[in-house]
Amino acid sequence: METHSMLASTNDSAQPQRKARLAVFDFDGTSIDGQSGALFSVYLWRHGLMSVPRAAALVWWGLRYKLHLPQSQDEARELVFGALEDLSHRDIDKIMHEFYESTLKDRYRPEVAAEVAKRREEGCVTLLVSATFAPIAADAAKALGVDDYIATGMERDAEGNYTGRVEGTVVQGPEKVAAVTRWADAHLGEGAWTLAYAYGDHHTDAELLSAAAKGYAVCPGETLRKLARQRGWEILEWGSSPAKMSRRRG
Repeated sequence: METHSMLASTNDSAQPQRKARLAVFDFDGTSIDGQSGALFSVYLWRHGLMSVPRAAALVWWGLRYKLHLPQSQDEARELVFGALEDLSHRDIDKIMHEFYESTLKDRYRPEVAAEVAKRREEGCVTLLVSATFAPIAADAAKALGVDDYIATGMERDAEGNYTGRVEGTVVQGPEKVAAVTRWADAHLGEGAWTLAYAYGDHHTDAELLSAAAKGYAVCPGETLRKLARQRGWEILEWGSSPAKMSRRRG
């Protein structure tokens, strides 16, 4: 990764070490205009890869999530992957890549790439942090030009095939802060970094924004908007994606 060579040159210097500064970007609703999980479910349904009962279960989960009712974050991911249980990991990864190319790549908010570039020019290490599936986040990280990504992994068996279960913890809510901390400690060194900027759109991103020296609420929902005003986070009203603008014109 590019950050490794940058850090190596810094560590060779006899000058007192400055802490690395991180800029962390959420994906769904922040970097893109939409929710990749819901869009992926629709994609699977339209391609005949999801049954009616499974789709109904996902809709019910989504309603509970929208109403801030208790629900398991693992449940939605495992429902989606359960629809693909008969496929190899290569086939599943291919489906996710095709979904990204056909559905997500035109959903980036117009301002996000420039914001990533701005933070990189400042010398920040840039991370994409998302609850979305890791193969989707990998494509997104390349498109945005961030240094690395942290996303939800799905468990694999000894043969490399997906088991349908979440590996570890879904990167959602407080887990985003924990995941960033683990990544930064491992790659930059304990005590050698600081979270300078964080961008999120949903009330579950509140812990991430709180952990940053400067938090940004991007096109926030009502709950996060209220929190942003209370806690002094800047509200960014970024524009709609080209895909959404095209639908409006249609």
